[in-house]
Amino acid sequence: MAGAHILLLLAASAAAPQALGQADVELRASHALLSPHSDGFFLDDDPRAPALLDRHWAAIRRWTEAWLDANGPAAQGRLPKAAKAADKDLDLSTLEITPGVLAVSASENEIGTIFILRRTAEGFRTAWTSSAPGHAALVGYPMLAGWSPTAARMRCRESRRACGPLYGKLGSLPPQKDGRTRFYIQAGYAQPAGATIGGQLSIWRWDGREAAPLFADSYGYMVEQPYSVRFDRGFLHVGVKGEFRTFFACGQCNGRQMDWRIAVGPESLRDLGRRDRVPELALADALLDRMFRHRRLPPGLARADLRLLRRQVAQAGKERSFGMLMGWTLRRRGRVEELCLAGDPETDIFTFEKSAAGLRLRSVRQGPPSGCGDKVNS
Repeated sequence: MAGAHILLLLAASAAAPQALGQADVELRASHALLSPHSDGFFLDDDPRAPALLDRHWAAIRRWTEAWLDANGPAAQGRLPKAAKAADKDLDLSTLEITPGVLAVSASENEIGTIFILRRTAEGFRTAWTSSAPGHAALVGYPMLAGWSPTAARMRCRESRRACGPLYGKLGSLPPQKDGRTRFYIQAGYAQPAGATIGGQLSIWRWDGREAAPLFADSYGYMVEQPYSVRFDRGFLHVGVKGEFRTFFACGQCNGRQMDWRIAVGPESLRDLGRRDRVPELALADALLDRMFRHRRLPPGLARADLRLLRRQVAQAGKERSFGMLMGWTLRRRGRVEELCLAGDPETDIFTFEKSAAGLRLRSVRQGPPSGCGDKVNS
């Protein structure tokens, strides 16, 4: 049996260069057929377009298999450059999830797919793909249908919720207690313009034959925000751009930065929710929102002198908004914190006092007409 296995490996190795040449031709041909129907963000309305995308993804998988067979898994670091040489629009990245098993992210501009290759006696072969994750996966997490070729059409977003296209990055997580591997996909939804976009986070378990989703949810983020996705000491942290209630941030602004935490335990996952990275901003926003809605203020806010804010709230009237957030700064001196909040057109300075019970608002005063200075956060 061992001898037969060695013969199979030798035969596969000898045929690898020829297979790579054929896969290269197939990749270029499928790309040429798809290109008239794709702008790199969406497919057009031609009914043939999803099938052409599916064919191109299959060609990408076969080309990747053939390249790894010809060059060996140790050469996977050269794979992204080789992919570019074969198809100038193709971006590939890999993650070894277990020995002999590679997860691959492939995208052309913002239309992407994820697949898993497993090394066999005949060479690398596709074991799983995000475009067809299985019935159970789609029932449990319908948003995963956004990875399918049919979900890559612009028209999909006009009539369905589970739409794409998506493009993603891969990251590793600690294995489960039973030894099964876990990984995550951090994906963005295709968007031709704008800096604030939708994202999708999914966490998967690999059992040796297929990947099963353990978690999936969507969120918003700014493409150049200071916080992305990282795993640290048992927690997966995801940088999120949230929404304020009484003012809004521009698309290229960081806005309400939040830390979405997911506890990754040896046997389970737990969504711990999203918390503000700048709680002073969130508290000022919550205060204004309560005042606009004539709701009772909590003790930590009610004791402050709020005459200035009451006058500004009355002036804003039915709009219930302070307009665009132009910038903010935060200064800390011991237990005292000063938040300068520049809205449109008002600039206010909130003074907080920090204690074991949390933040307490001491006062609100009018800020300078010029705003919060030159070095502001947005």
